[in-house]
Amino acid sequence: MKKYKVQIQSKEFFIEDFENGIIGINGNSFEIQTSKQSKTMAKRVADNQYEVWIKNYHIPVTLMDEKSVLLAQMQKKSVGKDEMIVKAPMPGLVVAVEVHVGDVIAPGTGLIILEAMKMENEIRSQVKARVKKIDVEKSARVEKGQTLIHLESVE
Repeated sequence: MKKYKVQIQSKEFFIEDFENGIIGINGNSFEIQTSKQSKTMAKRVADNQYEVWIKNYHIPVTLMDEKSVLLAQMQKKSVGKDEMIVKAPMPGLVVAVEVHVGDVIAPGTGLIILEAMKMENEIRSQVKARVKKIDVEKSARVEKGQTLIHLESVE
């Protein structure tokens, strides 16, 4: 069963994906029904961003799986007013550092690739920012919660 955090406008929902058209939303179960006559359309506009139209209503939706939520939480830990830090979500080996100090990055930009349990996990930026400092290099072993990169806000 997969779990997702969904942000619709400014409201957050936690969804569990069940089988046979049943989903859980904030702990309640609902049956999902669709029909060919419905006037619903969804379009993916970015990695986890969607635009949904239901009849004539436009709704921007952000969909994040558990790993993405964890990575976003790690990046939200702020050091100063305009500085953010990216921490390792798991222990592992740094396979690659994909950015350099001074780079201006967009949401979804790959920062670091960590290998954990023989799987490569790309740590991506959740925000638009400038890379201020990189605390690790290729082949370094890191622990969960260890600081990897310092970012600073850009306008």
